[in-house]
Amino acid sequence: MKNKKKANRDFYPAEKQDWDDETLYQAVKKLSEISDIIFIKITKNQDFTEYSRNCPKPWISKKTPLKVIILWNASPIDPASILSWRCGLIEEKEIIYRFLFIPGNTPEDWEEWIKSQISDWFLPAIKKEKIGLKVGQWIIYNPENPFAQIAGYDPAFLTIPPSGRMSEVLDQLDECKAVYLEVMGQKTKERRKMVLAEIDNLLRFSFKVGNEDFNLNDEVNSISKLIKDALEQNKFYVDRNRLPKVLLLGPSGVGKTLIARYLAWHMTQGTSDDQSRPFRRIPIPEYLEREDVFEYDMFGWCAGTYTGSSPLGGKGFLMESLGGIVFFDEIGDASPQIQAKLLAYLDDYQVTPRGWYGSPVFCPTLVVAATNLPIDKWTKNIPGDVNYFRNDLFRRFNFIIHVPSLNERKDKFNLIIDAMLNLPAFNPGIKIKEVGKKALKKIVDTDFDKGNFRDLEILLRTACRNATKEGRSYIVEKDIIKGEETV
Repeated sequence: MKNKKKANRDFYPAEKQDWDDETLYQAVKKLSEISDIIFIKITKNQDFTEYSRNCPKPWISKKTPLKVIILWNASPIDPASILSWRCGLIEEKEIIYRFLFIPGNTPEDWEEWIKSQISDWFLPAIKKEKIGLKVGQWIIYNPENPFAQIAGYDPAFLTIPPSGRMSEVLDQLDECKAVYLEVMGQKTKERRKMVLAEIDNLLRFSFKVGNEDFNLNDEVNSISKLIKDALEQNKFYVDRNRLPKVLLLGPSGVGKTLIARYLAWHMTQGTSDDQSRPFRRIPIPEYLEREDVFEYDMFGWCAGTYTGSSPLGGKGFLMESLGGIVFFDEIGDASPQIQAKLLAYLDDYQVTPRGWYGSPVFCPTLVVAATNLPIDKWTKNIPGDVNYFRNDLFRRFNFIIHVPSLNERKDKFNLIIDAMLNLPAFNPGIKIKEVGKKALKKIVDTDFDKGNFRDLEILLRTACRNATKEGRSYIVEKDIIKGEETV
């Protein structure tokens, strides 16, 4: 018995008799052989799941990334079927696809018609440049590393090289972390739970007692004492004068939030949650002309404080972050009222929830603030000026860290670019393996003054997309499109 001829796996249907137009079949057969493109002809409206159950996926076991052309020959077209195919093909991950809708009038030359519809797929392959960088040459992201699994860890931290200008920033951050560790200690998770349990009693209490009796009520004094005892027993009564207060100054887009998160990570025995202190980012611009909301959100409130409030009250960001990190982003936009409230907190670290008339709660945190505005110069302006920042608040920060711009870090661009291409957020599926020498030079020569990392992220995402849609695993100079070139 003769062996049956092996079906062509580069297009489907594979048999000539299953194509109602032999000239289209011959054109597809030829193009699949010379271009490594996979063709699939759909003759009826069917969703991707139905097709997958009954028909082969010709791209299985093929070298990726793959180019797939869907020849849609169903008329009239059901848009839902098209959308199901798009969703299904996206989930296949390693393929690039295009839809071609078979015209009602038969073309004279099917091969030329297909080429005209997707001419960019039939251009000669762009040659590799001399290697400028191999992905993984300088940086590797290992998600199995125990530290990479800690709560709140952001792999984008790989983009902060441990040498060059950023080494000075890291040295200052590590000094700050060491001081905070010495003052606050390790393993704060369980200690926090005990204190917060007593604070919950405080927040619920005003729901039961009239405010006019608060200061005289023995139960109020009892709750205050229980909270103080819990703070003392769990070693939260620390020397407030030793608590670090960090101010990050630098242009927009240089990674100040990422740097602030680094202060929350620490090594200790236990679960991943134990290796990250509580971290809360507070975007100051959201509270402009909403200073009353800022006070509730920051300092908390007791049950019954306002109509419709929860009978459990609310801790507020500061008490929720006891022993952790509170990050005031864009502090340069803070109104005089917000500046005054922050100054009062940094003076004594005392928190009084709205509706509470007993003793305030001592709530130590590591306060971090960041801005791209020259608030150091604004301290010399007169109160009431639009650009005014309180000198006494500015002076409260005992760690003032200047974060360099991306242009100032170009001596470490090989590390930064390698780190970003290690991450699926910029290099989906890590399909890009190399950056050409000319391409790398074009990236390094780009001025990132306006957007810093945001501009670099857009540039690299676009370059990866340009390369992968042509089926390449390497980036060349033409893939690098600068912002002004898109206009």
